[in-house]
Amino acid sequence: DPEQRIALEKLVEQLENIWITYNDELLAEPTFAKTGKFKNDKELKLWQEKVEYAKKMHKKISPGIEHIIQQITDQRNAINLKEEPSLIDILETIYVWRPKDSQAQSFRFRCPNCTRKLQLPASKVGKNIRCPNCQQRLIAKYKD
Repeated sequence: DPEQRIALEKLVEQLENIWITYNDELLAEPTFAKTGKFKNDKELKLWQEKVEYAKKMHKKISPGIEHIIQQITDQRNAINLKEEPSLIDILETIYVWRPKDSQAQSFRFRCPNCTRKLQLPASKVGKNIRCPNCQQRLIAKYKD
C-alpha cells in the first residue's frame, strides 16, 4: 500500500533524525546518581550490580550505535552528493526558424519551465540567456 510505504518512510526518517540528533548522548557513558537511601548493604550492592551491568551493556552496544550513526551519515552525504541539479540550472534549448527571405529582428517563444511568453532579439541567438520570470537557463538555436 503506497500510503503505508510513505508513513513507513517518514517513520524511518524520524528515527534517523533521532539517531543523529542524540548521537552524543547515546554514545556517552551512562551516569547514575544514588537516589534516596538504601535500607541495607544488600540493596546498595544490588543497585551497584545493576549500574555495572548497565555500563557493561552500554560498552557492548556502543560500537553498534557508532556504526548505525555512521551509516546514516554516509547515506545522507551520498544523497547530498547525488542531488540532481535544479531544473532551472539545466540549459534548455529553444529552436527558432531561420527566415529564408528576410532577416528576423526577434523571435517569440514560451519558456519551457514557466510557459511565460518571451521575445528574443536575433542578436541573442546562440547565447545563454535566462527567463526573466523563473530564471530558467535557455539557449536559442536556429533550426536548420
